[in-house]
Amino acid sequence: MNKLLIALAGVGVAFSSWAHSSSCQSETLLVTFQVTNSQVINTQVTGANKFESLKVSKADSQLGKKQVVFYRSNNKVAYQYPQTGISEVFNRITDQRMLLQRYFDKYQRGIEYQPNEVKGKQSWQTKYQIVSPTALANMQQIAQRGSGCQQEHDYQQQFGETSITLTWLPELHLVKHYQLTDKHHRITWQLTELAQDPKQVTAYFKEKRSYLLTDYADIGDNEQDPFLAKMINQGFIEHGSLGFYNSQGQNISPTHDNHSH
Repeated sequence: MNKLLIALAGVGVAFSSWAHSSSCQSETLLVTFQVTNSQVINTQVTGANKFESLKVSKADSQLGKKQVVFYRSNNKVAYQYPQTGISEVFNRITDQRMLLQRYFDKYQRGIEYQPNEVKGKQSWQTKYQIVSPTALANMQQIAQRGSGCQQEHDYQQQFGETSITLTWLPELHLVKHYQLTDKHHRITWQLTELAQDPKQVTAYFKEKRSYLLTDYADIGDNEQDPFLAKMINQGFIEHGSLGFYNSQGQNISPTHDNHSH
């Protein structure tokens, strides 16, 4: 696997205001992440502990920045990719079965996939909390601080040439900081906004429900539909996770289990 780095950090005023709340209300969240894809140039490693001594001797070569907006509302979550105008909404049926709707804002259309039509391993908890429970369980906790909704747990892991760091918000079941790096690549997820805003979350899901949905199983009977024909041509019909990919075509989003060891 071509290994990379992911980081999420920085929670704003909305998070701070929950510090002394008796209930963190983790069921309804609106979270914005900034994702930066960089190439690490000319790394140098010194000392016995590679994890702690990784140095970057030249500036990163930045390949691009994107946003991911995460919506959580009880038994459904959404990942919105503003740069492409695409959203994926996952509806929990069981812990291992999810109904997926992929929405295209420009066309106000969507495609619905039944659980047996969704490719790959289905883990509701991974979609719900952004990071795989398997990945979290395999990491070593190294620090703990704060209380209430501001409680934070720091984790780390190293395998081969890859190092991972994670700051976890246990009361919110949410990642604050996640970093996966090797000597060549760096992908950074940074949490820039976090709010408990039921009205905004409800409005988002309501808007998506107003879009015209086509069942994946019915696409073959509707190939003359200009929207569906365009989506087929662009490769958006056959379902595979959106997320972010490395140069080897591997999904390196934190919701994917590629880096769970």
